[in-house]
Amino acid sequence: MIRLAVVDDFPMNVLGFEQTFVAAPDVVVVSGVTDPGELPAGDAFDVVLCDLYLDGGQRPSLDVIEALAARAHVLVVSRSGRPLDVRSALARGARGYLTKRAPLAEFLPAVRTVAAGDIYLTGELADLLAAAENTDPRLSPREREVVELIASGLANKQIAARLSIDMSTVDTYIDRIKRKLGVRGNRVVLAMEALRLHYPDFPAGDVR
Repeated sequence: MIRLAVVDDFPMNVLGFEQTFVAAPDVVVVSGVTDPGELPAGDAFDVVLCDLYLDGGQRPSLDVIEALAARAHVLVVSRSGRPLDVRSALARGARGYLTKRAPLAEFLPAVRTVAAGDIYLTGELADLLAAAENTDPRLSPREREVVELIASGLANKQIAARLSIDMSTVDTYIDRIKRKLGVRGNRVVLAMEALRLHYPDFPAGDVR
């Protein structure tokens, strides 16, 4: 069971986030507060969902993010999708970042991913960061994992079950991988091209 804490300076936002996870079979909200100082002491939670701009501030609460990251996995949720804010939050220890306009269906897989110790960025933010930083097409560890599961013959539904994420998230990963690698074609083509990129000894040859 993933123990989740919620921090947002607007009480209605706290309530809304709490309601988002009511039906989740593997997540329980153990605390919802408007002030991070009100969070329970010790290791009472595994993941904390925290707003980036607390107290109506004009600057991101990066010190808060850093302090929380020393206690648990932090998933930042903010109105801001600026690449600088995303990079700054991750640099201070956040494991994930969602904007408040993200679909509600994305919050549960994001919490699960962060709880597992992986990085979660919605596709929109990943693309913004890539554009801002002019990144090369190398895949993230999570994206390589998806490629390897495709190469092992797993269907999208099986990959979702294996990684404890939604089918829509698997589709997002695949679309992102294709864009990064400039690959067009079916799953076999995608797997072959990605594996060739990341594993030089992977045999070349035509995909049929």
